[in-house]
Amino acid sequence: MKCLLIYNPFSKSKRARKHIDYIIRRLGTKYESIEIFCTKGVHTIYKFINERGNEFDLIVVCGGDGTVNEAMNGLVSANIKTPIGIIPTGTCNDLSKMLGFHRHLRRQLDIILNGKVVEMDTCKINDSYFTYASAIGKYTDVSYNAARTVKRMFGRIAYFLAGIGEFVKYTKLDLNIKADDIELSGRYYVVLALNADRVAGFNINRIKSVKLNDGIIDLTLIDKNEHSITWPRLAKFFIRGDKQKKGVHTFNVKHIEITSNEELRVNSDGELAHTTNKVVIDVIPKSLAIIVSDEIKNKYF
Repeated sequence: MKCLLIYNPFSKSKRARKHIDYIIRRLGTKYESIEIFCTKGVHTIYKFINERGNEFDLIVVCGGDGTVNEAMNGLVSANIKTPIGIIPTGTCNDLSKMLGFHRHLRRQLDIILNGKVVEMDTCKINDSYFTYASAIGKYTDVSYNAARTVKRMFGRIAYFLAGIGEFVKYTKLDLNIKADDIELSGRYYVVLALNADRVAGFNINRIKSVKLNDGIIDLTLIDKNEHSITWPRLAKFFIRGDKQKKGVHTFNVKHIEITSNEELRVNSDGELAHTTNKVVIDVIPKSLAIIVSDEIKNKYF
């Protein structure tokens, strides 16, 4: 059997390089051939996996959410079902933490070598894909505006440091939204499309348990308040989740269309994905094969 090992030198890669021999040795107990690919820049992982992903029985990705997103895009866009295992080395690692992936290397390799392969939903957004979260609105610049050096020093606090400058801005979003049979028009502060109960380093309290293979995504709209500072609504949503009712509306849908007369900046899986005035999101059921523990399989699948 053949394994592909990918790591990102821009996502705390010193950890991956430091333990590369150990990783290869552990993977070698199950896989006869191990090929290593070190990303050399944007889209290089995507291109490599898109062209050669079918050659492997397993793809192991060392990196953060952005690295995993690029690998996933390469697989899903080519309809490749080679299972992936993740060794988290990023800042927030939202997807990895939600799926119970350990920063403890030995434990995570145990999961990769002995875990269960499950099929997870992904979402197509315009001409790309995301796994767990996409956002449109005032704070969606935060994750990619937070400098890498600051993110490494302060972790998720960097997102708040980067967001402070956004607090004083008055930016309205006039949106037309169609989601399945729902049609809405108005001013919205933030739009979140979530296939997760964790985002931006925080656990989101959900009234209904999140399932990652049910063909459904949560569309959350946060209203624009005309008469007061509105950002506390977003903060309350992160703290209270679906229990926060005032100014927060959540729908379970399969298809979303968002249009605006103004340019929208769209964040997917923590990275800037699109700058456009039209966003179309569709759930792609069970389109990504991923290795998880028995506990996570029972919880989310």
